Amino acid sequence: PLPAALPIFESAGGGRARGGIGSTWLAHAPEGAVVAAGIRHAGFALPATGTTPVIMIAGGIGMAPFRAFLEERALARAQGETIGPALLFRCTRSAADTLYDDLVRDALADGSLTHSVTLLDADDAVEPAQVGGGTVLPATFVHQATARPEWARVIQEYVADGAHTYIAA
Repeated sequence: PLPAALPIFESAGGGRARGGIGSTWLAHAPEGAVVAAGIRHAGFALPATGTTPVIMIAGGIGMAPFRAFLEERALARAQGETIGPALLFRCTRSAADTLYDDLVRDALADGSLTHSVTLLDADDAVEPAQVGGGTVLPATFVHQATARPEWARVIQEYVADGAHTYIAA
């Protein structure tokens, strides 16, 4: 038998309890249930050249894949490698729903993340420190932020330098 733990998370704003799709299914599967599983290469990886600029767009819960990117960039930097600039857009309903604030804060502090822009759908009055630092904008969609001259300029610079763009929703 394969033991399964059921991690339960509660939204920071006192929302409902949530569990992962796979772990919840496994935890409730009857004993002896047959589970078909496979491993596939997702192809979601940082550019081969560490100095290539990176633009990451995390819509909703799409922040999870970028954890590995930020950790990999922090490790490369700690090992003395030169890394290119990185821009992260995080979209969420409210500050209470942001995930990985500590990781974002640390990445900004150690230079593995150059810019962080958190887009909040709610009308919360939020200080950047509440969501890991960076910039907080009242916007629903990424294009509302990228249309602002200050971010359009940054994106144009990154693209001119050969940026790779990743979207996880």
